[in-house]
Amino acid sequence: MMKCACDYCIYHKDGHCSLEIIQINEIGMCEECITVSIPSAILQTLKEEQSKKLESQ
Repeated sequence: MMKCACDYCIYHKDGHCSLEIIQINEIGMCEECITVSIPSAILQTLKEEQSKKLESQ
């Protein structure tokens, strides 16, 4: 299994890619990567929460 660092890819599982064959492009990115869509309301809430955490540090 190929290691994978893209948590938002649909093929990412436990730090690895669940596909057997992948292609890496000329800049080192996986050509098969498909990222999950996060609804904008949820994304905005998560951004605000993360921003508040960073401000409090």
